[in-house]
Amino acid sequence: MGSIPQRWRLLSGQNNWQGLLNPLDHDLGSYLIHYGEAVQAIYDSFVTGGNSISKDHFFFKTGLGVGQNPFKYYVIKKEFYATSIFMGASCGVVRDKDKDEPGNPVSIAGSSKWLGFVAVANEEGKKVLGRRDILIAFRGTMTTAEACIDAYTSFVSASQILGSANNPSVHAGWYKYYTATNAGSTYNKTSCRDQILSTVRSLVNQYKGEQMSITVAGHSMGAALATLNATDIVRNGLNKPAGMTSNADCPVTAFVYACPRLGNAGFGKVFSGLASLRTLRIRNRPDPVPRYPPKEIGYIDVGQELVIDTSTSPFLRDYDVTAHALQVYLFGLMMASQLAKGSLKLRDEADHPNELDDEETLLRASRL
Repeated sequence: MGSIPQRWRLLSGQNNWQGLLNPLDHDLGSYLIHYGEAVQAIYDSFVTGGNSISKDHFFFKTGLGVGQNPFKYYVIKKEFYATSIFMGASCGVVRDKDKDEPGNPVSIAGSSKWLGFVAVANEEGKKVLGRRDILIAFRGTMTTAEACIDAYTSFVSASQILGSANNPSVHAGWYKYYTATNAGSTYNKTSCRDQILSTVRSLVNQYKGEQMSITVAGHSMGAALATLNATDIVRNGLNKPAGMTSNADCPVTAFVYACPRLGNAGFGKVFSGLASLRTLRIRNRPDPVPRYPPKEIGYIDVGQELVIDTSTSPFLRDYDVTAHALQVYLFGLMMASQLAKGSLKLRDEADHPNELDDEETLLRASRL
């Protein structure tokens, strides 16, 4: 991990990544690839609604827990699920009964789908990473119901979880996916939100007195959910042990890849008023998804932005089609690190326009 244990606060946004983004700091590039790989592993192991790998062997069997990879020092504490029961049958949602099978993670889970995990660094990981890191990772869209949720772009009030000040409103589909419950489900008797927050609360209390961080990572739809979750954690004081003062806050950082817009100006005010919260949006220039939903209907961007551009790579074909894929984002981060060292030649940008603004491309963004 090089000098990351000594620099983790800077890499997690203590100074809003000043001087680290252009050119991309080598340690920061490695840091972003590290967290992106955790999200990619969820995609790789997702099967018919659940995780095909037990949480005890997840990092090893996805290739992240071998060699010197820091993920060998993380322990998954919770696999969390979200339910799309609030969506209609037209989206393929089972409404009458959640057809899941307890104990069988590869069964058809009805409206409940495995969305990610909460993990924590063990004692050895604490040494490698420079602190006790709590990691929350969200995958992006993988089901028909989730594609319908993505397209549910009307606003809904988020005051119930973020307070009424500033009248924060967010994307209705993602908010409901985050907060919905299904009493008939083995996996979602409690909401995705409650599953995560109860686990975070327990871990923060368990490790009080230690140097600690909370890192939330997500891609696409999962990036929007990661932004909401990170805001929720800080707004409700879950980044400090119970009964402690604000001086005990641990930093919360969201690294969000291909992140669509989440909320309105009121949400932006809540977000910007949280001193312990930092968010870095990684955007691939030819990817249309980060420009969805459009600003014209009231959506805004939050956090800092790091722009990469895989359209200039001599190694990728069909860059306009693959630009949204997380693996391409991780390649782009590696490419940006090489550019910073001057060891990579780009293709001629004049022959390969990299901004995709046509209506058809923006429509593609509605399926994250």
